[in-house]
Amino acid sequence: LHPEYPFIHPLKFQFGEFPEELKWLLWYLTHLFHIGVEFFIPDLQHFLIMAIQDEISPEMKNLANFFKWFYHLEQWADMIMFEFLKNTRVQWILIIFYKPQYFIQNGPATQQGAFPSAWIHKTYFSEVSLNKYDYKDLQKYLCQINKVIPSEIWPSEKDLAPWDIDKDPLTTYQQQLKEALKEYHSNISDPNEWSQEYPIFYSQIMEDTPAWKDVHEDKPPDDLEERIEQLELKCYEAREEKKRKIEELNINFNISTDYDTD
Repeated sequence: LHPEYPFIHPLKFQFGEFPEELKWLLWYLTHLFHIGVEFFIPDLQHFLIMAIQDEISPEMKNLANFFKWFYHLEQWADMIMFEFLKNTRVQWILIIFYKPQYFIQNGPATQQGAFPSAWIHKTYFSEVSLNKYDYKDLQKYLCQINKVIPSEIWPSEKDLAPWDIDKDPLTTYQQQLKEALKEYHSNISDPNEWSQEYPIFYSQIMEDTPAWKDVHEDKPPDDLEERIEQLELKCYEAREEKKRKIEELNINFNISTDYDTD
């Protein structure tokens, strides 16, 4: 995590142990920022299938709880499936998480939740960090939704952004950007006062974000087993496609991922 811009690099999630400390780290980060997390789609689909059936290992229950802060697990499974079916060749998905909490003072301090939100930003054919253009676009988007660097003073392609290099003293451009940011922040409201404006701001974000369709609108509630079978089939097909591509490229690394259920 960058010390000044903790949100600037999307988190690449590796499915394994998910300790309590990691859950609360994500709670802290999503309390302050819109955080992007990148998942390998077959692994995420497999995890959701197992979590819905309550067959995940104890060390992964914290991840299930993290997802449930935003939506029910069945709803997550539907969202991922709907996005994947738009283009079955995509392998990676970038999800934005934001769970702000605002404190109000009325006698003793009390805590009030405010619009926890998560949405699918984009899907990719490979890891987003492997394509510098996709990565820059994502960083620009994260800066804009976190109200840190507006597009008007966004670094040009030939200039290094503050998180790209750590120099002391600052480069000429970094110093100019620092001064521009200072002026920009002096003209906006205190972030602690954004709670009333957030729904409007969030709706503007969603205008540029592809909407997902809740399959519950077309299917009765007792179709859970059918949806799970569809997810399992997609996981299997994605695994086989991954093996085929690796064999073609003759890449020698361990590709074993256990998608089988007990």
